[in-house]
Amino acid sequence: DMKLGGINSAIFFDTGNVWEDKFDGLLCTAGVGFRTNLGGYTVLRLDFAWRSDYHRVDPWTYFDIFFGWDF
Repeated sequence: DMKLGGINSAIFFDTGNVWEDKFDGLLCTAGVGFRTNLGGYTVLRLDFAWRSDYHRVDPWTYFDIFFGWDF
């Protein structure tokens, strides 16, 4: 018998870049996510994100499914 707890949500925004010789500007990712606890430290996460270079938003929606530990 497995009981699911409530479904939590998150809104996130990350920005940064990596370069060696030439800095091409900042990149960012923004999105929403949903999490539920499956018991103890185990969670199930589903995130949807959109990438941008601050001039245009990538038309693709990226998603990530994670099953594992809670941090």
